[in-house]
Amino acid sequence: MKKILQDGREKEYDSVAERVIKYAEKLDLLVIAAGDKLMEVRNSKGFRPKEWRFVI
Repeated sequence: MKKILQDGREKEYDSVAERVIKYAEKLDLLVIAAGDKLMEVRNSKGFRPKEWRFVI
């Protein structure tokens, strides 16, 4: 994601801190970040989230 600074320069930044992603992955959770128009999964490549099965 890019942010325009007051002096007109563009700065690339990440909307989710790397430490947040690592902590969520320890808990087997997906990390989803909201962008300008889309949501994006931010977990590491190859990450497998915990599966929840509901039985009725």
